[in-house]
Amino acid sequence: PTPVTMAPSPQTSTSSPTGTGTSRPTGSAAPTPVTMAPSPQTSTSSPTGTGTSRPTGSAAPTPAGQTSTPTATPIFTQGEPFTGVENGVDSFGFSIDLDGQGNTILIGAPDIADNPSDGAVFAFALTGTGVEDSVNGTANGDQLGQRVSISDDGLRMATGSTNQVDIFLLDNTTNVWEQNENAVIALPDEVLDVALSRDGMRLIVADANNATVYMLDEFGVPSRLGQSVPGGISPSVAISFTGDVIVVGDGASSTVRIYQLNTTVDQMWDLRGNDLSGGDSFGRTVAISGDGEVLAVGSPNNRSVEIFVPMQGSIGYERQETITGGESFGSSIDINNNGDALVIGEPLADFMEMNDTGLVQLWEFSGDTWSQTGETLYGTDPNQQMGSDVAVNNDATTIAGGGRADSDASP
Repeated sequence: PTPVTMAPSPQTSTSSPTGTGTSRPTGSAAPTPVTMAPSPQTSTSSPTGTGTSRPTGSAAPTPAGQTSTPTATPIFTQGEPFTGVENGVDSFGFSIDLDGQGNTILIGAPDIADNPSDGAVFAFALTGTGVEDSVNGTANGDQLGQRVSISDDGLRMATGSTNQVDIFLLDNTTNVWEQNENAVIALPDEVLDVALSRDGMRLIVADANNATVYMLDEFGVPSRLGQSVPGGISPSVAISFTGDVIVVGDGASSTVRIYQLNTTVDQMWDLRGNDLSGGDSFGRTVAISGDGEVLAVGSPNNRSVEIFVPMQGSIGYERQETITGGESFGSSIDINNNGDALVIGEPLADFMEMNDTGLVQLWEFSGDTWSQTGETLYGTDPNQQMGSDVAVNNDATTIAGGGRADSDASP
């Protein structure tokens, strides 16, 4: 497909506080995609509304249902999109992730056209210190790249395929992803989500039945940590920086559970507070800050993202604020390490009389409330579905949106 860009345009959103297997070949190269290197442009304005304080667990004193109209100052400088193989839709951009500094972006392509259904994961450099390499699936039906996750330092990545999770470590001397033959997790059921802790030492994997945490050794070889916890039909998982807090959402039952590792009792996962519940598809997507204190939950069928923080005097969480948008708002979310910047995708948004171009928004916490920072970023092709997956780096200076339907990803 022809490379596209996301057009900035203001959008009104509502923010209402509510008190409440087999190993992969080492460094194997995928078929060469048609790619566009990011092209820096000059920004004429500076970011506004940057979060400088932490959420404190108290709801902002704004009446529920208040409409917040974000300033449409164009603060984003967008590079050219990375695009997939020209001779067919390959789901390039189906999954994406950024390292902590925003140096490297991972892009999953589980149905890559030159390697049908084997899948591949591509790493592209966004700065001079980023990584350029790729890994391929090894068997028809693997669909490598359904989910991708990268550590904060960009030296480890995990990727989910049909029934397997593969862990790769970056060789600093060659900038090639290497895999130990034992750095594999084989599952009897389909892998539905994976999340690597930001320190790269723990990994949570979810299928339709369970979510399980693994410790990773110096070679990326996994060993199970604690008991498996219930997953769900439509699970989504998140993990804190050091991997001692995990979140398991299930959009099918509209529930979210938070667990804390009990290091004094046989390394067991203890439920932290009561189950969280919300509207239709609540828990379809989840994200958590590095310290495990700020939780975001997407409900795309309910067109909302809800933020939760620890309840004072309790181990549980309470609802701090609700952000609402249009159809499919919250289909993808990511939160930065500090927990004061949140990126949200709405892949079925329409723009300029084009259907399903998709959009991406950045929201930041400042003072006592969340507000949108900068302009709404839209896809510019029909059915592009930008925002099918999203990512943000630590200081929210780089955000990324993937478009599953039109084979691209834009930083």
